[in-house]
Amino acid sequence: MSEYDNWIKIARLIAKEIEKAHPRKSDEADYPLLEWSKKKRLAQLFRLAVVIDGHRRSHATAFEPLCQRNALRHYLITHHQISPEVAAELPLSQIVLVAHNELIAPAYPHDDVHKIAGSQDQEIELYAAAMTRVWYETKPGFRYLPGYEESEFPIEEIHWIAAQTV
Repeated sequence: MSEYDNWIKIARLIAKEIEKAHPRKSDEADYPLLEWSKKKRLAQLFRLAVVIDGHRRSHATAFEPLCQRNALRHYLITHHQISPEVAAELPLSQIVLVAHNELIAPAYPHDDVHKIAGSQDQEIELYAAAMTRVWYETKPGFRYLPGYEESEFPIEEIHWIAAQTV
């Protein structure tokens, strides 16, 4: 299986977990907006997976392979000068805030990965242009997905899939 295929599997895994954490309610009037919010969340968490995998690949050693959550903690400690104790306890919502700059324009390890996230961004931008009026007319509580669930970012499975091509 190619690395591109593995990143597609990772994107699908994250999308599935987001859907589980934020299911559509039958009375949801803002369904298109909810779907757009899920796509934004997917793009953000996918980029986080890419950033952490790139960090793992460049900093792992034979003695410390930086597997799973260790790669995330090492990234937070080295790039953002967060103490090890705090890094171990940081929830996903705080990790996304800390890593915000990298999630806007991450350093992609490969062009194929850039194409995956790039197509997602283009789709989001087109949808955003069409939904502008709906966005402003919608109550703020419905504009974004509610808080992050730790299950939305299954780092153990992401690491396992990404490591298959190394």
